[in-house]
Amino acid sequence: MSTLSYELALIVTALVILIYVLLSGFRAVILTDVIQSGIMLALLSLVAWGAYTQTDLSALHALEANLPLGEVVGFVLFGILSIFAASDRYQLVFASKDV
Repeated sequence: MSTLSYELALIVTALVILIYVLLSGFRAVILTDVIQSGIMLALLSLVAWGAYTQTDLSALHALEANLPLGEVVGFVLFGILSIFAASDRYQLVFASKDV
């Protein structure tokens, strides 16, 4: 079984995205982003609720996480700075509305 090269997969992905944007319009792309964000938020809330209501947390103590300090700092910074990445979404949504 042959696999696609990275370059070919990248080109195919870019073409699919370009065709989707051209055929559906930018407003539809923003709408699907909003729907996906809602789904992710709902699932994240479900996982957080499940972890909060779990009475036996001994399984968490058994986990061994050997993450280097640099990766932990990187993940924390990414999480904090990703808040600012959403500001352009509000501008894009309002820019696509009719007058």
